[in-house]
Amino acid sequence: MTTILSKLTFNYYIFKRMCKLLPRKNKKISMLYIDYNPLPESSSHVELKYRFRNAVWFAANDKKTLSNRLVVPKPEANEEIKLTVHGVFTSQVYKFRLMHDHVLVVR
Repeated sequence: MTTILSKLTFNYYIFKRMCKLLPRKNKKISMLYIDYNPLPESSSHVELKYRFRNAVWFAANDKKTLSNRLVVPKPEANEEIKLTVHGVFTSQVYKFRLMHDHVLVVR
């Protein structure tokens, strides 16, 4: 029962965001910023913060989310994180490589 409720809630927020974005003339997805910080309580995970213009929902590591934050395990050397940004009738795939002090967008 909770999975049905969570799917309905997720779809409700997608519908709500799409209704907000539909009147816009330019529906192109663009990245505003990306940043990451290590979590203070865990040395093996990092928090990836991002913001995209005209984004409705995100998919990362085969998980759908509405949040602008993502907690991922600290990647090994040369490992990329794939983030799919879904907009109104479009989607874009971004690939990020987390370096020691910055984020490299590979795309």
